[in-house]
Amino acid sequence: VLSLERPKYENATWETLKVRWFNHQRGYGFLERTPDDSGIFVHATTMRASGMIELRPGQMVRAACEDGDQGPVAKQIAPV
Repeated sequence: VLSLERPKYENATWETLKVRWFNHQRGYGFLERTPDDSGIFVHATTMRASGMIELRPGQMVRAACEDGDQGPVAKQIAPV
């Protein structure tokens, strides 16, 4: 069971976000806070490790986000 009370990533900030797009063949996609932000990268391994099978555009998720080398990255996700 995924606990949103005690996130695995200490430096991560949990946010409610919307799936902008996710390409299952490529294994990655982006989440968004607002339609005009640069997006938060999410990898298929993060999705599967969190117990999620798929991400659909427009779907709302909770994500633990950290700053990566090329921008924000979702380290853990959960359905809303």
